[in-house]
Amino acid sequence: MTVHPTWVFDKTPIPDPHGRGERAVKFFRALKHPKSTAPRHAFELAPFWERILRRIYGPSDAAGEREVRTVFIQIPRGARKTTFGAALSLLHSCGHEKVPGGACILAASAEDQAELAFDEARAFIKATPALGKATYVVESELELEHVASGSTLKAIPAEGDVQQGKTPYFVLIDELHVWKNRRLWRALKSGLLKVPNTLLVIITTAGRGQDNLGFEEYSYAKKSRDGRDR
Repeated sequence: MTVHPTWVFDKTPIPDPHGRGERAVKFFRALKHPKSTAPRHAFELAPFWERILRRIYGPSDAAGEREVRTVFIQIPRGARKTTFGAALSLLHSCGHEKVPGGACILAASAEDQAELAFDEARAFIKATPALGKATYVVESELELEHVASGSTLKAIPAEGDVQQGKTPYFVLIDELHVWKNRRLWRALKSGLLKVPNTLLVIITTAGRGQDNLGFEEYSYAKKSRDGRDR
Protein backbone atom coordinates (compact mmCIF):
# COMPACT_ATOMS: atom_id res chain seq x y z
CA MET A 1 0.00 0.00 0.00
CA THR A 2 1.31 3.45 -0.92
CA VAL A 3 0.98 6.09 1.77
CA HIS A 4 0.24 9.58 0.43
CA PRO A 5 1.83 11.99 0.25
CA THR A 6 5.01 9.95 -0.28
CA TRP A 7 7.40 12.90 0.28
CA VAL A 8 6.52 12.95 3.98
CA PHE A 9 8.32 9.63 4.46
CA ASP A 10 10.66 8.97 1.53
CA LYS A 11 13.46 11.41 2.53
CA THR A 12 13.66 12.91 -0.95
CA PRO A 13 15.23 16.40 -1.08
CA ILE A 14 12.80 19.28 -0.49
CA PRO A 15 13.77 22.49 -2.35
CA ASP A 16 14.88 25.29 -0.04
CA PRO A 17 16.72 27.80 -2.27
CA HIS A 18 16.49 30.69 0.20
CA GLY A 19 16.81 28.73 3.45
CA ARG A 20 13.30 29.51 4.67
CA GLY A 21 12.57 25.88 5.46
CA GLU A 22 15.76 25.50 7.46
CA ARG A 23 15.01 28.75 9.28
CA ALA A 24 11.56 27.48 10.26
CA VAL A 25 13.04 24.22 11.55
CA LYS A 26 15.61 26.13 13.63
CA PHE A 27 12.82 28.21 15.17
CA PHE A 28 10.92 25.08 16.17
CA ARG A 29 14.05 23.49 17.62
CA ALA A 30 14.75 26.60 19.68
CA LEU A 31 11.34 26.33 21.34
CA LYS A 32 10.93 24.80 24.76
CA HIS A 33 7.81 23.14 26.15
CA PRO A 34 7.19 22.37 29.82
CA LYS A 35 5.88 18.88 29.03
CA SER A 36 8.87 17.92 26.88
CA THR A 37 10.99 15.06 28.23
CA ALA A 38 14.01 16.12 26.16
CA PRO A 39 16.99 17.77 27.85
CA ARG A 40 16.20 21.33 29.05
CA HIS A 41 12.59 20.80 27.87
CA ALA A 42 13.55 21.27 24.21
CA PHE A 43 10.60 20.87 21.83
CA GLU A 44 10.73 17.46 20.17
CA LEU A 45 10.03 17.89 16.47
CA ALA A 46 9.00 14.51 15.04
CA PRO A 47 10.63 13.66 11.68
CA PHE A 48 7.32 13.69 9.77
CA TRP A 49 6.46 17.12 11.22
CA GLU A 50 9.88 18.40 10.20
CA ARG A 51 9.28 17.17 6.64
CA ILE A 52 5.93 18.97 6.55
CA LEU A 53 7.53 22.12 7.93
CA ARG A 54 10.24 22.07 5.28
CA ARG A 55 7.68 21.45 2.53
CA ILE A 56 5.63 24.48 3.61
CA TYR A 57 8.47 26.98 3.89
CA GLY A 58 11.25 25.63 1.68
CA PRO A 59 9.94 26.07 -1.88
CA SER A 60 10.14 29.74 -2.86
CA ASP A 61 10.23 31.85 -6.01
CA ALA A 62 13.10 33.91 -7.39
CA ALA A 63 12.23 36.79 -5.08
CA GLY A 64 12.35 34.51 -2.04
CA GLU A 65 8.59 34.49 -1.48
CA ARG A 66 7.05 31.27 -0.18
CA GLU A 67 5.26 29.26 -2.90
CA VAL A 68 2.88 27.40 -0.58
CA ARG A 69 -0.18 29.42 0.43
CA THR A 70 -2.65 26.72 1.56
CA VAL A 71 -1.92 23.57 3.56
CA PHE A 72 -4.32 20.72 4.36
CA ILE A 73 -3.09 18.21 6.96
CA GLN A 74 -5.34 15.29 7.89
CA ILE A 75 -3.76 13.29 10.66
CA PRO A 76 -4.80 10.75 13.33
CA ARG A 77 -5.37 11.70 16.93
CA GLY A 78 -2.34 11.63 19.20
CA ALA A 79 0.02 13.24 16.68
CA ARG A 80 0.26 16.47 18.72
CA LYS A 81 -1.40 18.53 16.01
CA THR A 82 -2.52 21.19 18.51
CA THR A 83 1.04 21.64 19.76
CA PHE A 84 2.42 21.80 16.22
CA GLY A 85 -0.28 24.28 15.23
CA ALA A 86 0.54 26.50 18.21
CA ALA A 87 4.22 26.50 17.24
CA LEU A 88 3.31 27.42 13.66
CA SER A 89 1.23 30.30 14.98
CA LEU A 90 4.18 31.55 17.01
CA LEU A 91 6.46 31.32 13.98
CA HIS A 92 4.16 33.80 12.23
CA SER A 93 3.34 36.05 15.19
CA CYS A 94 6.71 36.09 16.99
CA GLY A 95 9.21 34.34 14.73
CA HIS A 96 10.86 34.86 11.36
CA GLU A 97 7.58 34.85 9.43
CA LYS A 98 6.01 37.74 11.36
CA VAL A 99 5.15 41.06 9.70
CA PRO A 100 4.84 44.43 11.47
CA GLY A 101 1.32 44.91 12.80
CA GLY A 102 0.17 41.64 11.26
CA ALA A 103 -2.72 39.56 12.62
CA CYS A 104 -2.59 35.80 13.10
CA ILE A 105 -5.74 33.80 13.82
CA LEU A 106 -5.87 30.41 15.50
CA ALA A 107 -9.43 29.21 14.87
CA ALA A 108 -10.49 26.08 16.75
CA SER A 109 -13.64 23.99 16.57
CA ALA A 110 -15.09 25.17 19.91
CA GLU A 111 -14.32 27.57 22.74
CA ASP A 112 -12.61 24.95 24.90
CA GLN A 113 -10.45 23.89 21.95
CA ALA A 114 -9.52 27.53 21.27
CA GLU A 115 -8.45 27.82 24.91
CA LEU A 116 -6.45 24.59 24.64
CA ALA A 117 -4.67 25.80 21.49
CA PHE A 118 -3.87 29.15 23.09
CA ASP A 119 -2.64 27.40 26.23
CA GLU A 120 -0.15 25.49 24.08
CA ALA A 121 1.14 28.74 22.58
CA ARG A 122 1.36 30.27 26.05
CA ALA A 123 3.23 27.19 27.34
CA PHE A 124 5.87 27.69 24.66
CA ILE A 125 6.20 31.36 25.60
CA LYS A 126 6.57 30.66 29.32
CA ALA A 127 9.17 27.94 28.75
CA THR A 128 11.18 29.81 26.09
CA PRO A 129 12.88 32.84 27.71
CA ALA A 130 13.40 34.78 24.47
CA LEU A 131 9.69 34.58 23.65
CA GLY A 132 8.68 35.44 27.18
CA LYS A 133 10.66 38.68 27.03
CA ALA A 134 9.36 39.61 23.58
CA THR A 135 5.62 39.08 24.04
CA TYR A 136 2.70 40.44 26.03
CA VAL A 137 -0.08 37.96 26.78
CA VAL A 138 -3.72 38.79 27.55
CA GLU A 139 -5.01 35.46 28.82
CA SER A 140 -8.62 36.59 29.23
CA GLU A 141 -8.79 37.53 25.54
CA LEU A 142 -6.81 34.53 24.29
CA GLU A 143 -4.49 36.99 22.60
CA LEU A 144 -0.79 37.79 22.60
CA GLU A 145 1.33 40.46 20.98
CA HIS A 146 4.93 40.54 19.85
CA VAL A 147 5.71 43.92 21.36
CA ALA A 148 8.49 45.11 19.03
CA SER A 149 6.62 44.38 15.79
CA GLY A 150 3.00 44.76 16.91
CA SER A 151 2.20 41.37 15.40
CA THR A 152 -0.65 39.58 17.21
CA LEU A 153 -2.03 36.09 17.66
CA LYS A 154 -5.62 35.50 18.72
CA ALA A 155 -7.42 32.20 19.31
CA ILE A 156 -11.12 32.13 18.44
CA PRO A 157 -13.81 29.42 18.45
CA ALA A 158 -15.48 28.39 15.21
CA GLU A 159 -18.78 29.86 16.38
CA GLY A 160 -17.07 33.20 16.97
CA ASP A 161 -16.40 36.08 14.62
CA VAL A 162 -13.35 37.77 13.16
CA GLN A 163 -12.11 40.88 14.91
CA GLN A 164 -13.28 43.98 13.12
CA GLY A 165 -10.46 45.93 11.52
CA LYS A 166 -8.11 42.95 11.51
CA THR A 167 -7.06 41.37 8.23
CA PRO A 168 -5.11 38.17 8.96
CA TYR A 169 -2.01 37.14 7.07
CA PHE A 170 -1.83 33.76 8.83
CA VAL A 171 -4.78 31.52 9.74
CA LEU A 172 -4.66 28.10 11.33
CA ILE A 173 -7.89 26.08 11.26
CA ASP A 174 -8.39 23.23 13.72
CA GLU A 175 -10.84 20.34 13.13
CA LEU A 176 -12.59 21.86 10.12
CA HIS A 177 -14.87 18.84 9.67
CA VAL A 178 -16.98 19.84 12.71
CA TRP A 179 -17.30 23.52 11.76
CA LYS A 180 -20.85 24.75 11.22
CA ASN A 181 -20.03 28.44 10.79
CA ARG A 182 -19.46 28.84 7.06
CA ARG A 183 -19.70 32.61 7.45
CA LEU A 184 -16.55 32.68 9.57
CA TRP A 185 -14.84 30.27 7.18
CA ARG A 186 -15.60 32.53 4.23
CA ALA A 187 -14.53 35.62 6.17
CA LEU A 188 -11.18 34.11 7.07
CA LYS A 189 -10.49 32.93 3.53
CA SER A 190 -11.52 36.23 1.95
CA GLY A 191 -9.45 38.13 4.49
CA LEU A 192 -6.34 36.26 3.43
CA LEU A 193 -6.86 37.47 -0.14
CA LYS A 194 -6.47 41.09 0.91
CA VAL A 195 -2.77 40.95 1.86
CA PRO A 196 0.26 39.38 0.14
CA ASN A 197 2.21 36.28 1.19
CA THR A 198 -0.53 34.83 3.40
CA LEU A 199 -0.77 31.26 4.66
CA LEU A 200 -3.82 29.14 5.49
CA VAL A 201 -3.13 25.91 7.39
CA ILE A 202 -5.86 23.35 8.08
CA ILE A 203 -4.99 20.61 10.59
CA THR A 204 -7.73 18.10 11.24
CA THR A 205 -8.56 14.52 12.06
CA ALA A 206 -10.81 12.57 9.70
CA GLY A 207 -14.50 13.27 10.14
CA ARG A 208 -17.59 11.28 9.26
CA GLY A 209 -19.83 11.93 6.31
CA GLN A 210 -19.38 14.15 3.29
CA ASP A 211 -21.65 17.07 4.07
CA ASN A 212 -19.12 19.27 5.86
CA LEU A 213 -16.33 21.75 5.18
CA GLY A 214 -13.64 19.26 6.11
CA PHE A 215 -14.64 16.80 3.40
CA GLU A 216 -14.88 19.59 0.84
CA GLU A 217 -11.33 20.73 1.55
CA TYR A 218 -10.10 17.13 1.74
CA SER A 219 -11.56 16.45 -1.71
CA TYR A 220 -9.97 19.57 -3.15
CA ALA A 221 -6.62 18.67 -1.56
CA LYS A 222 -6.71 15.24 -3.21
CA LYS A 223 -7.49 16.80 -6.60
CA SER A 224 -4.67 19.27 -6.13
CA ARG A 225 -2.28 16.48 -5.21
CA ASP A 226 -3.25 14.58 -8.35
CA GLY A 227 -3.17 17.66 -10.60
CA ARG A 228 -6.94 17.71 -11.08
CA ASP A 229 -7.73 21.04 -9.41
CA ARG A 230 -8.57 22.77 -12.67
